[in-house]
This record gives sequence, structure tokens and C-alpha cells, in this order.
Amino acid sequence: MRIKKVRVLCGGCFNQLHSGHVYFMKSAKSLGDYLVVIISNDELNRKKYGKKAVPAVKRKRDVEKLKIADMVVVGISPADYKKVINKFKPDIIALGYDQNIELGATGFKVIRVPRQTSTMQSVAKRRQAIKLRHAILPLSRKKK
Repeated sequence: MRIKKVRVLCGGCFNQLHSGHVYFMKSAKSLGDYLVVIISNDELNRKKYGKKAVPAVKRKRDVEKLKIADMVVVGISPADYKKVINKFKPDIIALGYDQNIELGATGFKVIRVPRQTSTMQSVAKRRQAIKLRHAILPLSRKKK
């Protein structure tokens, strides 16, 4: 008996990859067995980022280098989410906390990935704890 792999679909511009993108893709991957990442096409990316838009070929290559996704594809132009969904037939569609995509009644399970907690915040908290520890430790040491 062959077990069906759970296919997850997620997408985004991924114009300048950062830790939030990595978190989003890893979270999406954890929802199933096979992750398809759709990179927004150049037309859509230019509308959002203007002159700062990174070409789709480079964004695709950058996402592939992460080795999180099983398949990375540049989206069609004009953007048509229903066509993409029908083409890849995911079991789950993962959306980022900031993605407002109207999917309508697709019949697919849609899961919103929560925002990553700030790594800068946790680094600051660790530094503060270390400073506190250093401030307290000298007081508790006994001189010999």
C-alpha cells in the first residue's frame, strides 16, 4: 500500500530573504511531506517593490539554496491563485501572517503561519539576563 504524501503550497515575493521568510517556509514544510514554494512573478514583484525589485530568477535561486522546499516555481503572470492551486493540488495552503489573499471556496485546508517572534527581542533578553547575572554573581561570591 502506497502512503500519499501531504503536499503543502506556500508563496510570496521573497524579495530580500530574511529569517522571517526562512521561518515561514520551515513552518509550512512542517505541515506536510512535500513543500511547493511559489515565487511571485517579476510583474507582481515590481508593483510591490518598484526599483528595489529583485528578478524572479535570482529570488528562485535564493529560495532553492535554502533546501527547505521540494519544488520552487515562479508564479504565472498575471497572478491567478486559483490556477496555481489547481495545477499543484495541495492538501494544505500555508499563508503568512501578513498575506491577504482571497482564495474563496477552494476546498483546501488553509493554515495561517503566525509571525515569527523577534530574534532581536530574544537576543536583547538574553543580554539583559547575562548582565543581571554578572551584577548578582559578584555579590554572592565569598572571598577566600
